[in-house]
Amino acid sequence: SIRDAIEHFRKQNPEIIDQDIPGFVIIRNGEAVGRIEDQHALIFTNFRGDRATEFSQAVLADDFPYFERYRCPEVLFAGMTQYDQDNQIPPDYLVGTPVVEEPFGKRILELGLKQFRLSETQKFAHVTFFYNGGYREPLDPLQEIYHFIASDKIPSFAERPAMKAPGISKKAVEFINSGEYQYGLINFANADMVGHTGDFQATVRAVEAADAALDNIVRAIDAVNGLLVITADHGNADEMLISNQNGTLEISTKHSLNPVPFLIYDPLYNGDYRLKPFGQDYNNNLSNIAATNFLLLGQAVPDDLAPSLFAD
Repeated sequence: SIRDAIEHFRKQNPEIIDQDIPGFVIIRNGEAVGRIEDQHALIFTNFRGDRATEFSQAVLADDFPYFERYRCPEVLFAGMTQYDQDNQIPPDYLVGTPVVEEPFGKRILELGLKQFRLSETQKFAHVTFFYNGGYREPLDPLQEIYHFIASDKIPSFAERPAMKAPGISKKAVEFINSGEYQYGLINFANADMVGHTGDFQATVRAVEAADAALDNIVRAIDAVNGLLVITADHGNADEMLISNQNGTLEISTKHSLNPVPFLIYDPLYNGDYRLKPFGQDYNNNLSNIAATNFLLLGQAVPDDLAPSLFAD
């Protein structure tokens, strides 16, 4: 059974975590158990659009150059939702994708503000597809510049915890120093991707690498008298150990539920604004960031947005 197989790997290596268990096939009486055959129906219950898109392509695509599939059974395949609306992947799905009519990137594009998006490929979907509310390509390639650095292809990012943070910071400094852009979105993958490995020391080095990269960006912001907002959509590296039901500490490889920071670095700050305090009187969350950014850009806040994080 699958349970037997997983327990086998855990006995071999008690430190192993689920994402590092190698692929396996259950064999019974010399035959693979659960083999996908012609006329089978597959329902893929993942709802995110990154790896789910890749899996759907591997099952459905006629032309698939990424690895040898050997067999391509004719199946009825349905996703929980449509993971890639631009390319209609998959064509059949259970629940329609919510339509985001006016994502932040589109709104500032309509204001005539030039923007860049920057990350390594592990997080390319986060600064494009997710941030755009469901589309991957820029609406205006001359005003909306996407730049990605190829992530290392290694079994575990604990092996290279700096990931591509140095290269991302170097490119970010180039974008900032150019003077061409009024807005930029940058993602550092280190704390999340290395945090998922459960390797505490590697995660420390990952955070140090992101910290050093951020320092380079801060210096560039100083040079142009710009503004820098630092935030996250969830935690991971902040909580590497958790207490289990027995009261003993065990390694955590999942996202934490702790409040995330929201920091504004403003080299010209003179006390002319302040953030709402975090607490019971305020329900501060990610939805408040768009209005906050509009105000930082010197723009009026659209009526349909949640209030900003600034105190009145």
